[in-house]
Amino acid sequence: MSKITMLFITISLLFVGMTFGKQVAPPETSVIEFQTKLGKVTFLHSMHSSLSFTKCTTCHHTFEGEGDIKSCHDCHDKDAQGVPGAKEVFHLRCIGCHEYTAQGGERAGPIKTKCLLCHIR
Repeated sequence: MSKITMLFITISLLFVGMTFGKQVAPPETSVIEFQTKLGKVTFLHSMHSSLSFTKCTTCHHTFEGEGDIKSCHDCHDKDAQGVPGAKEVFHLRCIGCHEYTAQGGERAGPIKTKCLLCHIR
């Protein structure tokens, strides 16, 4: 086989792997809404799960590849012992990722000082 043919096959296989290996949020969880004291937060789960740098375990850190994926509130509720609450986790994970992404020069969602961009009254 020629080098050009081998290169074409390699690139094709990489493309197929990237296309079919992509993790996508189930349709029933494509948009998730949280009621908070500051107002409703709408999380675009399908948009976040389709980002090139994310996989399910980016957020669902207890998922081991099989079985059901727990929602954030299954473990991180206000009465949970030994784990941070959902508010703390969302602020740390979500805002932290948005800030990190923005520092890298990429488009990102709301950051700490813009609470009302997420919390809609």
